Amino acid sequence: MNLKDRQIIVHIGMPKTGTTSIQNTLKDFRDEKFHYANMRGQSNHSYSLWSLFSSVKNPENHFHHVKRGRSAQEVTAFIKGAREDLELAFQAAGDRSIIFSGEGIPTMSIEALVRLRDFLLAYCRTIQIITYVRSPISFI
Repeated sequence: MNLKDRQIIVHIGMPKTGTTSIQNTLKDFRDEKFHYANMRGQSNHSYSLWSLFSSVKNPENHFHHVKRGRSAQEVTAFIKGAREDLELAFQAAGDRSIIFSGEGIPTMSIEALVRLRDFLLAYCRTIQIITYVRSPISFI
């Protein structure tokens, strides 16, 4: 199989649609067809992908990094590690399809999403987006 024939699946979900449960189930999933990416040891890839593809001048101000009390140097190290994890995910997957998941992905800027898309298309022919939608009235 040509690696460009690989499919990338990006799972996103609205709040309260079972996204965390799906991520925790898939975290260590690997079989002959699919590989769930390991990004910073987290089942939710939102923060790694946001940190890698955002154009924010001060990524240490993102709530994820602030919540964890990361300094600018620690955020730089996080981003470096996320980049390494992304490269390792493609190596580990071989010719299998790769799954990424993050409910924060839709909150990325258009520019960041374009950068993410362009990056992923260097490794695959198609990107499939899977999302679960829930009526907002049902969880208000």
